[in-house]
Amino acid sequence: MVRGLPLDAIAKLKPIYSSLSEESLLSRCLDGKTQNQNEALNGMFWERVLKGVFNGTEVLQLGIYDAVAHFNIGCQATVKILEELGLSPGQYCLTESQKADSVRVFNANYKEQEVNKCQR
Repeated sequence: MVRGLPLDAIAKLKPIYSSLSEESLLSRCLDGKTQNQNEALNGMFWERVLKGVFNGTEVLQLGIYDAVAHFNIGCQATVKILEELGLSPGQYCLTESQKADSVRVFNANYKEQEVNKCQR
């Protein structure tokens, strides 16, 4: 008994596998550095929508929208969302969102410095 994929499936998959494993394509993927960003966005989503609780599609969509807004804009997304809803954010909301964004940018710049990369 022969195990594995049928020969016709192998014949169709082999050219795809060969093209995906070419050196020119693989060298372009080396500096992608998207895995941590994807994991960060995924983590932001699951902070908003808990896995252990059943959620409908509306809650899932709102969680995705909120996570993407915060990932792209930062905490200022909350301020912009409130303004779009016709609500005026309070002084504490404005102050804390600005503070959280500046801390986030400072930490990102700190981690990006070559000296700190070498230490890690």
